[in-house]
Amino acid sequence: MVISFYFLCMPKVKVSHISSKSPEECFTKIQKLFENDKDIRKLDSNFTCDFDEDNLCGSADSKQFKAKMDISDHSEGAEVNLVITLPMHLALAKGMVKTMLTKKLEKYVG
Repeated sequence: MVISFYFLCMPKVKVSHISSKSPEECFTKIQKLFENDKDIRKLDSNFTCDFDEDNLCGSADSKQFKAKMDISDHSEGAEVNLVITLPMHLALAKGMVKTMLTKKLEKYVG
């Protein structure tokens, strides 16, 4: 029970982005972002990704963070939602992580 409470208290960064691209195109671009981007790899070079192309969602898991992604239809194209869970010792980096991810989404999915 204590472990569950610990994860509930961990800082979360939520980023949403509306793109004019199709959900499928956004999924492919974000998959490439997580697999190849040097800035994200700086956070933890040993993280692993698991993508579900059928449901347009995915996750990344590492010692430094956990990430969940889902992409849904939107009237303008696609809505991308990312939730990054950070350990307590990185709580002060929430703003930096959110800024970096927002810029990356704008660059990759427009």
